[in-house]
Amino acid sequence: MARNNRTAFTLVELLVVIVIIGMLVALVVPAVISARESARRASCLNRMDQLSKAILQYEGNKGHLPGYVNQFGGGSLGGNSVASNNNLSWVVLLFENIGRADLWKEWRVNKPDRPVVALSETVCPSDLDKRNVAGALSYVVNCGISDYNLEDGSADVQTYRNHIQTVTSAMGVSNFDPYKKNHWGLFFCNDSNISGSPPVTISLDQISDGAQQTIMLSENLNATSWTGSSTVRQTDVGIVWWSSTPSWTGVPTEVEINAVSSGRYRARPSSHHPGGVNAVFADGHAEFISDRVDYVEFCRKMISNDAEAKKYGLLSF
Repeated sequence: MARNNRTAFTLVELLVVIVIIGMLVALVVPAVISARESARRASCLNRMDQLSKAILQYEGNKGHLPGYVNQFGGGSLGGNSVASNNNLSWVVLLFENIGRADLWKEWRVNKPDRPVVALSETVCPSDLDKRNVAGALSYVVNCGISDYNLEDGSADVQTYRNHIQTVTSAMGVSNFDPYKKNHWGLFFCNDSNISGSPPVTISLDQISDGAQQTIMLSENLNATSWTGSSTVRQTDVGIVWWSSTPSWTGVPTEVEINAVSSGRYRARPSSHHPGGVNAVFADGHAEFISDRVDYVEFCRKMISNDAEAKKYGLLSF
């Protein structure tokens, strides 16, 4: 009896093979994407770790943390423009500490042609739009409560300002200015040409709640640039928190972690990492903070002195 020696697949067998391959691809591709994002998140955290070490080195040398915006050498060399030695962001003051003494040499003097370059140290690998972009910034510092007097004059800012004034007046405080206290965060306006006030600084020893409890560095997708080509604002280079008290129901959802922000004065932690953001605390340890965290609890991680926030009625505890 003759045997039938087949040399080709039947249609059914071919379809089965295609289905199996499709199932394998469906299983493998998400795992590959997840692995890539995990690698980017780890790389992001490593860059933040290097920045945090530079910040702590600066604090050790100077006795205080830098401002989110700073004067250098006394200041008045042309006002708040890129051609002055005012209006220097916290990143600029760290150039020497991140191994860019060449940039610091150019930026510390009054000249109109300071180099603006792409720094891999300041950009998260998952923040694809900012890769290799000169002056781009993904990482931001804890600026505490909004310096609302220094921000834009929108109706929301005015409403928030009025609320803060009302709450603090009830506590016996008149003309409350958040940028005149170092209780609310870690990085403040240290350019008196912008604030009209003497610099407010804080050292690690002055963090009443403890360095291990206070966020120093995080991420913000809406961060702009470290260059300060126009006036550096908190929300260009930092994150802020909003007051939450029983008498105030106006805390916008846009300030929560990974929320869609719609206003420069609402700078919030955000990233392309699913589920939350990387953060480094003032003692140098890192955490991944879930975007499901209670907002008041998150604010307490930003405040350097919970007792003062309670005293002034700025948070419901």
